[in-house]
Amino acid sequence: MPKVDRLPNLQPDYTKRRFGESIARADFINQYDAVKVRIISAPTGAEFKRIVTEFLGITWADVPKTHYSKEERDTTTRDLLKGELLPTALETINIVWQVSGLDLNDVTHLIRHRLFSFAAQVSGDRDPRHDEVVVKAAVMADGEFFLRYKSIVEDARALYVDMVDSGKVNALDARPILPRCFDHTYNVRCNIKDLMGYVQQRRDVQIQPQVDNLVALKLWYEVVKLYPFIKSCIDLDAPDMFYVKQCKAGKRNIFPPAPRNDLFDWVPEQFYHDKGRDDYAGSEKFTRIHDGLIAAIKAIEED
Repeated sequence: MPKVDRLPNLQPDYTKRRFGESIARADFINQYDAVKVRIISAPTGAEFKRIVTEFLGITWADVPKTHYSKEERDTTTRDLLKGELLPTALETINIVWQVSGLDLNDVTHLIRHRLFSFAAQVSGDRDPRHDEVVVKAAVMADGEFFLRYKSIVEDARALYVDMVDSGKVNALDARPILPRCFDHTYNVRCNIKDLMGYVQQRRDVQIQPQVDNLVALKLWYEVVKLYPFIKSCIDLDAPDMFYVKQCKAGKRNIFPPAPRNDLFDWVPEQFYHDKGRDDYAGSEKFTRIHDGLIAAIKAIEED
């Protein structure tokens, strides 16, 4: 086929070509300030109750029906959330949500949840040269380490830009030099049953990183605002029993127990670090945000 100057039906670019654009100094952001979660789409509370009631109603009905009273919908939903009805019904409630402020390590934690569906920002035909950089608080709290950190990130980004702009290296081959700490945004689709499992796992203050805790709590806060009747399904004060059982059995772990998990006999040699996860510099902001989210969730009046 001959090459033409322009196709008459050429569509606008989905992503902007940035070849030759100079890069400003990167924005380095404390990751606790960068993490954001929002609900894109979800059934209303009334739709939630209607869907699960119709789904479960057929199991005991001689003749299936499509209309249930408010009392029937409330009762069915309550019994379902108490574990007295088939939990499969919770798989009918689909939530789409967005999370931003993740670094690449955080992304790997998110996509391990195999029953979720994802849409991600690309880095092959989307030029990330202007993306923000999210920094762990402990790194940002140390002046010397943070200066070295910034220097490495800026050098790596400059090399990426030089390679792509040269025309000698394509973006797919150049992008591995980019650091893991660039800001990533993901859209996620999941049902409410798997969402609760995600929150329950990632709220763990022992094994999970602090950012995972914040994403889980921010997500749960948004969900409980939509569905106050679901609040008691997760006890935010409960010990992290996977960690407790591991350590109680004498297995090695990363950090000594936080107060809510100090339920067993232990020795310092059992842990990789000699102080708790939240005892490192910069964790004060995490504690403030974390505790504020728990207080905000508890303040929501349960329906």
